[in-house]
Amino acid sequence: MLGTLIKGMRILELFSVGRPRWKLTEISRELKLTKSAAFRVVQTLEKEGYLRKDQNDKSYMLTAKILSLSSVVLSQFNIIDQSRRAVDWLWAKTQGTVVVRVLEGDQLISVLVRESPLALRVTHRVGTAYDFNFGAIGKAILAYFPEEELEKILKKSLPMKFTPKTIVSIPAFLEELRKVRRNGYALSDEEAIEGVRAVGAPIFDRTERPIAGISVGLPVVRFSRPQISEFGGLVRHAADRISRNLGCGRRLTTDK
Repeated sequence: MLGTLIKGMRILELFSVGRPRWKLTEISRELKLTKSAAFRVVQTLEKEGYLRKDQNDKSYMLTAKILSLSSVVLSQFNIIDQSRRAVDWLWAKTQGTVVVRVLEGDQLISVLVRESPLALRVTHRVGTAYDFNFGAIGKAILAYFPEEELEKILKKSLPMKFTPKTIVSIPAFLEELRKVRRNGYALSDEEAIEGVRAVGAPIFDRTERPIAGISVGLPVVRFSRPQISEFGGLVRHAADRISRNLGCGRRLTTDK
């Protein structure tokens, strides 16, 4: 299976602006594959919608389905560019560590981090992957997912336990998501890291789909319970600013 996957990737990598079409014999020769082996992989890629065969000259070309993958990558860079000012604003308002993460599959990927200037602070690294229920951002994003997509994620992998306070019960987790929709922000009260409290809100793209989230976290000694509502409003405002930058008109207003 792994060998077939690698062959498929190598075939897709052959296509370029300078060489957008390849015939089966050319693919076989270029990758030093037998014609039958090349045919099996190409046939699978065609069946899955990544390649299309021109019936006139029998050459293969990429389909628009590839754009759905490239758009994910491009959106990450766009999110980084469009988030910087909001991140700086939230950082200045709270003095906490501000993080932007995108959801890929059932994992959260940190794409932008600005650490707190305080000596006692929360630290994160760009590029680190976390499970979908890690911290406030995961809950913030999933709260606005279509029900069927949320069910797929929860069926695929149950919530991981990071601290004694992590919510791993599915009914309790779903109740948390309802709270997020009511408030417009999510709270992680020592659920991801002991001694750390954080609030996060979802970032929407121009189609109003939640694609990422922004959070601010501080040690609990610097983030008191009375501040949760205040910081929640700030992170919600920051998320709205980024969403607007991405072309989304949706606002994180409450539905109380």
